[in-house]
This record gives sequence, C-alpha cells and structure tokens, in this order.
Amino acid sequence: MKSMKGTRLIIDTDLGFDCDDAGALALANLFQNGSILQIVSVTHSVNKQIGGRAVKAINEYYGNPNIPIGIAERYAIDVDCFFDEFYAKFEPADNFSGWKEKPSFYKLLKALKIEQYNQDVVFSTAREVIVKALMESPTHGTTFLCIGQANNLADMMDERRIPGQNFSYRELLLEKTDKIVMMCGNFSNYGEKYLCGDLYWKGEFNVLLDIKSAQKVFTLSEVPIYVLDFNQGSEVLTGKGLKGQEKNPVYQMYRAFRGDSLASSSWDVLALLYASGKYTELFDCSKCGKVQIDNNGKSTFQVGGGSHYLIALNRPSHVYEEVIDHFYEQYR
Repeated sequence: MKSMKGTRLIIDTDLGFDCDDAGALALANLFQNGSILQIVSVTHSVNKQIGGRAVKAINEYYGNPNIPIGIAERYAIDVDCFFDEFYAKFEPADNFSGWKEKPSFYKLLKALKIEQYNQDVVFSTAREVIVKALMESPTHGTTFLCIGQANNLADMMDERRIPGQNFSYRELLLEKTDKIVMMCGNFSNYGEKYLCGDLYWKGEFNVLLDIKSAQKVFTLSEVPIYVLDFNQGSEVLTGKGLKGQEKNPVYQMYRAFRGDSLASSSWDVLALLYASGKYTELFDCSKCGKVQIDNNGKSTFQVGGGSHYLIALNRPSHVYEEVIDHFYEQYR
C-alpha cells in the first residue's frame, strides 16, 4: 500500500476544454506516487458524467484507481451547445479568417476513446465528495485547488446546514481548508477588452464561463486564496515529456490538442506545482490584498483589505518545463 504523505489536496477541474487540466492531473498523480502530496478527491466542474470517466481513466493509468471523484450539480452554460453559448458571443479580430472547427467541450475527452469506459459507474455529486474529504481532514489540513470554473467551490460557501450535521457547508470549508489555490483571471490587461488569439476578451476563460461563481468565491476573507493568472503559464510549454506514451490518456489529450509537438501552455500545471507545497520557491507572492471580478468578467487586484494573493513565476520558462517534463518522462 502506498504511503500517503504531503499536502492533502482537493482538485477541482474542468477537464475537457484544454489539455493542461490533464497535465495537472498527471503531475498530481505522479506527486502522489512519490508521497509529495495526497489527492483526497477530484471533482469536475462540468455536470457531465463523461468528465468523471476521463478523470478516472487518468487516475487509473497512474495506478490510483480509488481516488474519490465527483461531478458538479450545476453548470453555468449548456456544454452541448458550447460554441453558441460561449464563443459565438465573442468579437473577432480584423484578421480572423473564421473557425476551422467550432470549439467543443467534448473533443479532447473523445480523444481518450472512453465512450464505453466505466459506463456502469455513476459518480457522486462534487459537493458530496468534497464534504466527505473535508470531514476526514484535520482542522486547516487541506488545500483546495481550483483549475476550472468556481461553481463547485462557490457551492461549498452555502450557509445551509449539511444534512445530518449541525454545521453548514461554509463552516466546514472554513474550518478544514488551509488555503485555496486558483488558476484564473487576467491581472495585466485592465482595459475594457484585450486581444487573445483571434478574439477580443473581456476576462479570462475560467472566470467568463461562470462570472457569478467567481465573484462569490472572492468574497471569502477567512481563508487565504492564492491566484495564478493565465499570463503566467502561457509561455511555459510542457507535455514533451509524454512523448512515446501512446497508451497514456494524458498523452492522447495533448496530441489531440497540440499535435505531435505535444508542447502546450501550462496554466493549470503550474497552479498544481504551487499547490503541492514542494516548489513554492519557484513563485513570488504579492502582498495581501483583494481580487474583484466585475459583471463583465474583468479581474482586478488591489493590495490591502483582503486575504488574497497573486502568485507569479520567478524563473525563466525552461526551469518549469524541465521540472514538469522530467516527472512526465519518469512514467514511460
């Protein structure tokens, strides 16, 4: 039986939109195998069972089949109509030549060929799984890593009592959580909109998909929240260490997204690296302050008056690439 040591970690992911969620799960599993951290649960922020099956496929590949997995009770958009509900509302750049393929939540998940995988498994709700993980945690003993939309985390701020208990979801979260680490926001571009790729954005992806949940989470002042924004991971290209691992579901997702190069931006992977607690020297941390999200999804940070921190890379990109891909390579 594997020794369970290191940071107790709940991972909340929107696996399916990009491949770096899969990279973060791979690194988390490798860290668990090396006793750097303990994954106490993985929750999926999209309310689709296929997300749970994809998470299970990754965990099982890395030898961790018993990690509890939960699925969101609600989601802000209908991912079956992802293009029309989200991307169709964007303003394209002048040189935008049109979509070669409409964005889809399912594209990368289908690359795993899991249509028949664990069809008999029905996953519990994310909130049930999180409650169980926190109930088993010592006081302030668990880190909550959010690398997707914040709906599952926001639902844990519910003031209602947990069935069968004399305390609320919020009280449990505050008592058992040491810190929250989030990959979200854009704190460099403060204008009304900014160009990212071929589209003009008003806010970062994870925030824009569910602005209300992000706003709710950043009203928290009792638990420190450490935020890595998307600018930090854009130029750190990892995934090359997966080369040759054709049976690895993480490799399959990277190849579907980036082709044979496999190299992809590392937003969520870097957030996991920080949340693990082992590599904090590779990050700078701001003074304590407050993150705010406006109704258009724009994110701002002001020092003072809160319990939020911005974290930033303090080494050249190749340092992070070497650390991360070295771990991927070890599991050939």
